[in-house]
Amino acid sequence: MTRRLTFYDPEIAERVLAEVARGRTLTDICRDDGMPAYDTVRRWAAMDRRGFAARFAHAREIGHGRPGRNWYSRDIADRIIDGIAAGRTLAGVCRDAGLPSRGNSGALDQRRP
Repeated sequence: MTRRLTFYDPEIAERVLAEVARGRTLTDICRDDGMPAYDTVRRWAAMDRRGFAARFAHAREIGHGRPGRNWYSRDIADRIIDGIAAGRTLAGVCRDAGLPSRGNSGALDQRRP
């Protein structure tokens, strides 16, 4: 695994924003090689590094369909439901690659038709 960034890098910040706008979770993005840690990106937003906070919020709106709500595909919802039906815990299922964090999985009951 490559070394994680701890400082603000405009080029990496744009990559993070592009991935968020595609609908990926920040947790998943930050697992990729060469990407900063989750806490680092959250700190960029909290400190509003070069206007990052507003751009991050906008990317989330694009990636999740509407402000303040997380929307997930039927495939993701089905993977979570299948895992729980197989006896796994929600926390355990949500650790799988490509799935939302446990705290963000509550939007499953409001998923898109």
